[in-house]
Amino acid sequence: MYVCLLNTDATLLRQKRLLKAGDTLVDLSRVHNLRLMSPGKVLEEVSLKLSRIPVGLSFLGSGDFHHLTLLFLRKLRTSFTLVVLDRHLDMHTAPPGFVTCGSWLREALGLPCLEEVYVLGVQEEALTNTEGWLGATGDATKLKVYPSKAFLPAVREVLEKVRGRRVYISVDKDVLASPCAWTTWGQGELRSGPVFYLLRNLKNCARVIGVDVCGEYIPASVIPGPRDWGKIEANEVFNLAMLRLFAGSKCSGSTVKAV
Repeated sequence: MYVCLLNTDATLLRQKRLLKAGDTLVDLSRVHNLRLMSPGKVLEEVSLKLSRIPVGLSFLGSGDFHHLTLLFLRKLRTSFTLVVLDRHLDMHTAPPGFVTCGSWLREALGLPCLEEVYVLGVQEEALTNTEGWLGATGDATKLKVYPSKAFLPAVREVLEKVRGRRVYISVDKDVLASPCAWTTWGQGELRSGPVFYLLRNLKNCARVIGVDVCGEYIPASVIPGPRDWGKIEANEVFNLAMLRLFAGSKCSGSTVKAV
């Protein structure tokens, strides 16, 4: 699987082992109005930069850029199912003409090739207004949401539902409990073991056509301290495990091409 790293906020530049294993490093650091909330014109600009990048395993940076998942989904031209691991349910309403890291899933539900969405690991408090959000989209039948406390039963159900399908996977590391990963958007309740059980079985029972990962840790200081480096290393360990699972032959390292 093709490995793409997006330099959105420099978080991935600190993960040297991951950098060595990437196929392409796309520099988006100078794109204005990309973090958190982006106008359509900015997303079109980024889409142009990504136009020659195959859909594969993509690392997006921190959770501030989860809406870039939408750009990879828009590349897909045949029917697919979306599986999301996220502490939050990114179904908020954005201002007209904008997409945010908290509204991208609402936008994705309107994609013509998207058949169903399964969101796992969502915190309980994020589910309080789920019915209202779903009713507003008109696509309630497409979306199935599972709280973190029901993760294991959800895994069994999702694996049965997606068997044999084309599947795209989006992982926000804020779904994980520390010290499995560290983010600037809080921490969830899931451990790496059950998460990778789901991911391995998705790979085995479905046709995984694309994966993205966000939720990198942003140090408070420009110069990371020892505790910061410990958190960065934990995140890199998770990313390398994703790399081994979905692009195993590239773990030995390669020369990343910057574009």
